[in-house]
Amino acid sequence: MQAELRAITTDDGIPLSDVIPTTAEFCIHVRALIGSVGSEDFSDYYFDVCSVAWLIKEVEKHSSLWSGRKLIVLRFDPQEVETQLRKRLRHATGENWRSELGDFVRSGEGW
Repeated sequence: MQAELRAITTDDGIPLSDVIPTTAEFCIHVRALIGSVGSEDFSDYYFDVCSVAWLIKEVEKHSSLWSGRKLIVLRFDPQEVETQLRKRLRHATGENWRSELGDFVRSGEGW
């Protein structure tokens, strides 16, 4: 089995292509609908797309920061976010592709 990206939006359901950050310091909560190729089923996965400027500000503010589910970018580019996610999904194959996604993305449970 191969993982397939069905849709990518903000946590609020806004298409990523419609998002325009208002400042250089942004961290956008993203929802990816991912399922197996040829299947109707899918699961919600969440991660953050954060700018380097946001990262610097947060580290200066708190002196340290966890970053396991964050894609760090120089500037917001929805196509690049999708490209990076698809690259990650190419490695998620077999019966256990969900577990192969590892800590990169997790189901929305607990968010």
